Amino acid sequence: MSKDTPEVGDIFARIDETKVSKRRITSIYKCCDGDCIIHLAYLDEYNRISEEVIFLSAMNKHYKYLGKSKANIDDLFKTENEE
Repeated sequence: MSKDTPEVGDIFARIDETKVSKRRITSIYKCCDGDCIIHLAYLDEYNRISEEVIFLSAMNKHYKYLGKSKANIDDLFKTENEE
């Protein structure tokens, strides 16, 4: 992954905020004009999960790439007894 081709699970920080708020890409949808719609999830100031939507063409202007998420969303509901 690079900041130019984001993937689900990548972590970004919004550039124009004074407090760093990390956002995780939860889904990416390709548009017919070649651009993509990016869905981001983050914790707001009240520790509630919030969502944000932005076009890929605007990502580099408003966000800084921080890296990959360490957690795998598919593993969140697995139990110790599962193989």
